[in-house]
Amino acid sequence: MKALIRHISEYSGADLLLGVFTTDAGAQEARAEYIARYARCCFRDPWARQPYRRVSLTADVAVDRIRACKSCATGAARAKHVTVVSVYSEGFGQVVREIDSAHVLRTCAKRRAAELSQGADSRSFPKYALLQEVAVDRLASDAPGNQPSIGSGLTSARADGAGSRKKPIKRRGSAQR
Repeated sequence: MKALIRHISEYSGADLLLGVFTTDAGAQEARAEYIARYARCCFRDPWARQPYRRVSLTADVAVDRIRACKSCATGAARAKHVTVVSVYSEGFGQVVREIDSAHVLRTCAKRRAAELSQGADSRSFPKYALLQEVAVDRLASDAPGNQPSIGSGLTSARADGAGSRKKPIKRRGSAQR
């Protein structure tokens, strides 16, 4: 399996998972589509400005191999959704994300996240594992609300941008439309 990732400044947040693909060709096609979306108009790119980083769509959007769970490997070829386990670490205002594995079965993903969380060293920077459900072979939203964060549990990143379990923040004094 291949993961499409947008690397962003660790001071802006963790890298973004833009999709999981069964083939390299599918991942490269989605990469080209994502780059084209923002290359036409950089003002639409929510990640165009980042602290301590020069943004380059072609350099920042990458296809990487992702480890598939051996326990659920038999269903991987037919899976419509997978749950991705990522390890996050925080320190000095930075958030770093390492994508660990993709799982067809949510129970396998939860077990892997628990294993990774147990391995965290209390003397180092905070480290934790989070889950993200993504549609296979579809470009996912890059909106921050569709990426995992502490307290959100499992998020569901859908190509149409819907699916985040977070509720909108109501600001005092602002009109709700």
